[in-house]
Amino acid sequence: MEKTELRKQIKKLAEENQDSIKKDSEKICKKILDLPLYKKSKILLAYMALKDEVGLEILIEDALKDKKKVFLPKIDLEKGKMDFYRFFNEERLCQGAYGILEPAKDNAFREELFRWDEISAKSDEILVLVPGRAFSKKKDRMGRGKAYYDTYFTGLKDKVTLCGISFDWQLFEDIPCEEHDLKMDYVISPGEVIL
Repeated sequence: MEKTELRKQIKKLAEENQDSIKKDSEKICKKILDLPLYKKSKILLAYMALKDEVGLEILIEDALKDKKKVFLPKIDLEKGKMDFYRFFNEERLCQGAYGILEPAKDNAFREELFRWDEISAKSDEILVLVPGRAFSKKKDRMGRGKAYYDTYFTGLKDKVTLCGISFDWQLFEDIPCEEHDLKMDYVISPGEVIL
């Protein structure tokens, strides 16, 4: 199956499973909260979900209460790239590219960019939660086709733990992937934790 066909299939599955997205998102967040890799982390690179993605609000709220540093992606359409910025609370979110909520910049807030140059070796203190359109049981990931995550984490994979976040209906034995496609360290769905 080609990526385009699989994306169409996922879109249909998302529509069919719309009623279970919130409940399944909560299950996934609770699973992550119990994982040692989350408990050890001090820095969480997360995302604000689109309507067909796993919502991480419970997890983000817990991370902030636990004094973890939380960073969310911002996409710069002009430059065609993504960076992660510090997230403090929901009052400082605005709608960004593709309708995704992202950290806002205002007069009382100085943007804090996540700095990879300060991290020299793999750290189990940094956990990255990665959305996707589909994942395989071999921990392959297929995104929405813009390669923002693939590009951003090229060369950084050895510094972080990448955790694919998936609904069960997004998880397949195999998915089409190419050499540049990002491979996960873990994939977590309501029904499975793939190590």
